[in-house]
Amino acid sequence: MKKSVALVIVWGLVIIIALLSIGAIYLMGNQTFVAEHKIRRLRAYYTAKAALIHALEELRKGRNPDNTSIPLNKMQADIKVNPISPYSGCKTVSATVDYSH
Repeated sequence: MKKSVALVIVWGLVIIIALLSIGAIYLMGNQTFVAEHKIRRLRAYYTAKAALIHALEELRKGRNPDNTSIPLNKMQADIKVNPISPYSGCKTVSATVDYSH
């Protein structure tokens, strides 16, 4: 009788530990996904900043970097130079980076 009660208690503890382990593994996997996404997002942000600096430098040299795509940080940065704005009197430059893959 005492052996069967001890066996049930041990099996209960094993099941609880197994469930806690599965939950911990799930949370670690989820945190890994979040960290990888944040790294990709930061890499895309700094890639876009570098592309803007590149475009501004090209404009300073008198070249037109409009609709160019440059590889930086293992990503593609697409540069677009907008025409002169009537409000500001100067061109605006934008850079986009797709970080989804």
